[in-house]
Amino acid sequence: MDDNASDSRLLRDALSGLTYVTFEHAFTFEGAVKVLRSQNSDRRINLIILDWYLHPIDGIEMLSVLKSDEALRPIPVIVLAGSANPSIVRVAYDAHASCVLIKPLDSEGVLSLAAEIDRFWLWIVQLPFSPGSAHLNPE
Repeated sequence: MDDNASDSRLLRDALSGLTYVTFEHAFTFEGAVKVLRSQNSDRRINLIILDWYLHPIDGIEMLSVLKSDEALRPIPVIVLAGSANPSIVRVAYDAHASCVLIKPLDSEGVLSLAAEIDRFWLWIVQLPFSPGSAHLNPE
């Protein structure tokens, strides 16, 4: 979830070049809730990448919605923050973010971050709705 189309596109393109991933993007709170509520047994969301600075709400409000919903609570949430402000980091973890990453300022940084997200979250971690293996299998 990111209200900045170019940031979102850059991250999506970087990740899609690394692994088998299907993206659902939302620019707004309402759009995000609609996408998340449209899940079914054939189409499950395994990981949420959340921009801390959404409009008109912020990341803490979105995390509150996600973690108060029993169906959405298990989905890991990566929070992207614009800075390493300790108060934002603390609030995000208090709201049950899975991790907080600093949003890179350039495309090279985004590519590097995407590679790390891919390696850790899509190959090493066992996600809540992935069937039987730690990685997303395109077969």
